[in-house]
Amino acid sequence: MIFPDLVGMTLKDARQVLVEDFPEIQYKFQTYLSPKLRNRDLASNPAYLVIRQKKIGESILELIISPFSMVNE
Repeated sequence: MIFPDLVGMTLKDARQVLVEDFPEIQYKFQTYLSPKLRNRDLASNPAYLVIRQKKIGESILELIISPFSMVNE
């Protein structure tokens, strides 16, 4: 089975790709917080990005997500 490369995508975009283009793939999200962020408050509305993905079954994909502060442009 072919799995899409979702690293770098937002949580919303990754979910949309999986639902629309790969309905046969089951997925789960796992949140990672760096040791520095564990003891600090996050920004009011961080963007969660896929930082890693791994196949954990024949058709199951685990997506590791982490919060990032968005820079005002």
